[in-house]
Amino acid sequence: GGLRVHYTVKTGTSGIGTQFNVLHGSGVGQSSYFSGVSGWVDIPEGENSAPILIEAIDDLFAESDLSVNIELDTNAAYTVHGGLGSATVNVDDDDTASIETSRLVNIASLDTTAEASVVVDDLFDFAITDFTETATGTAVAISVALKQAPSNDVTLTVYDPHGTTPALLTFTTANFSTPQSVQMGLTQGVDTGLDLAVFTDANGDSKYNDLSISLPFRQLGVPFDINTSLSTSEAGDDFPFGVRLTSKPTDTVTVALSSGDTSEGLIGTELTFTTSNWNVYQVVTVAAQDDSVLDGDMTYTVAVISASVDSKYAAQSASFLLTNQDDESPVETVINDANPAPIIASLVPVAHAAGEILG
Repeated sequence: GGLRVHYTVKTGTSGIGTQFNVLHGSGVGQSSYFSGVSGWVDIPEGENSAPILIEAIDDLFAESDLSVNIELDTNAAYTVHGGLGSATVNVDDDDTASIETSRLVNIASLDTTAEASVVVDDLFDFAITDFTETATGTAVAISVALKQAPSNDVTLTVYDPHGTTPALLTFTTANFSTPQSVQMGLTQGVDTGLDLAVFTDANGDSKYNDLSISLPFRQLGVPFDINTSLSTSEAGDDFPFGVRLTSKPTDTVTVALSSGDTSEGLIGTELTFTTSNWNVYQVVTVAAQDDSVLDGDMTYTVAVISASVDSKYAAQSASFLLTNQDDESPVETVINDANPAPIIASLVPVAHAAGEILG
């Protein structure tokens, strides 16, 4: 009627955060650190083998590659032959500890979860129907409707907190679910993000009375490195970018930022990442510096380096190049051959030692 073979799963080498599921046997399951988890596997009648499944659970920590050892236990019902009673499963970690630098690109999607005090998706239906980058900002078309019937008329004010003219929409008990559209030109905030803000009037409705809602646009990070062509300009074009960690640290990580040439670009000094916000972009801006010198386009290095008691982030670093484009023009002198301007030379006496020969 088959054979029940007993085994024990033990740790080989592992790092913080390692978890496995043992998918066969009695009393075995998920464990962060195996010190000796026992189970059994049934070999059916007529068969000579049965699988023991070890499933690695993906985590967010950067850790060393590891191994799990499986050993067959001795039992009166069978004999374990020498050299055939154990096996090792190797698991390669897919997380890396590094600092990511990215350009942040606004996309045509609103973050309706940004306002914690209002469950936006239960009350409103917001949709972006057009999203176009322009020379002065971003032109958007927004469709708005109410999801629940109000007891009174509800007036929505939709506006850009960075400064465009507000738009007013009124919903009644009859048309509350019919989408209304508004077109707006939006300006990026200091964190390079686009935002919408919405508030309702004091209408007395139990659901829609006097609400204030923040609706930032979602952003997509586009990573860059030392080989990416990036620039600022003396005419006032700064360079904002996002910074985050690529894996979850075990402790707080500080990231220092520096400019290789502060006469061309200035940058803030330090960011702090925790086990909670490690994968959230923090926005930093390199402020282009202007001068009155015709010195051409100047390239300099921006560097970031981490410090932490987490050994993986004790000294991670990244860098990239920025070119500050010059805005001075060369002065062109034109001499009219028919009426040339006189050239005046001045002799300036120079002190010299007695007996010195001047060439």
